[in-house]
Amino acid sequence: MSVKNLNIKEVLLIGVAIAVLGLFAAAVWMAGHRTPDDMPAIVIYFVSAASATLAANLGAVLGISAITGNWSAPTSKTESLQWFAACWYLGVILMATILWGITGFSDDTTQVVSILPELTKNGIGIFVAILAAVLGVQTISRGRSLPS
Repeated sequence: MSVKNLNIKEVLLIGVAIAVLGLFAAAVWMAGHRTPDDMPAIVIYFVSAASATLAANLGAVLGISAITGNWSAPTSKTESLQWFAACWYLGVILMATILWGITGFSDDTTQVVSILPELTKNGIGIFVAILAAVLGVQTISRGRSLPS
C-alpha cells in the first residue's frame, strides 16, 4: 500500500472505533471480576456512555434495514463498521448477562457493579425489540398487515 492510498482520517476513525469497542468489552469484563468498591467510577461512566452510543447505532442499523427491507450485506466500510459494532454490542451484552448470572443476578449494589444489571436489562429490551422487528418484517413481507 502506498502512502498516496492511505486515508489518514479513515485510519484514525476506524482506529478509535476499534479501540472504544475493545475498551468497552474489557470494561464489562472488568466489572464482572470486581466489586463495586474496586471498580473505578470513570470506567462505569465510560461503559454507560459507550453503551448509549452503541445502542443508538444498533437501533439505526436494524431500524433502517427493517424499514427499507435491505437486509443485504454492508456495501461500504462505514456500513461494515456499523454492523460490526452492532454485533459487538450484542456480544458484550451477552457477556454482561453471563457475568451477572454468575452472581445469581443479584441486585445488591455492594456486591455487583451496576453496569452488569444495567446492560442485561437493556439487552432484554433490545432482544425483544429485535424479535418483534423480525416477526413484523416477516409478516409484512408475506403481504399481511400487522394486527392492531
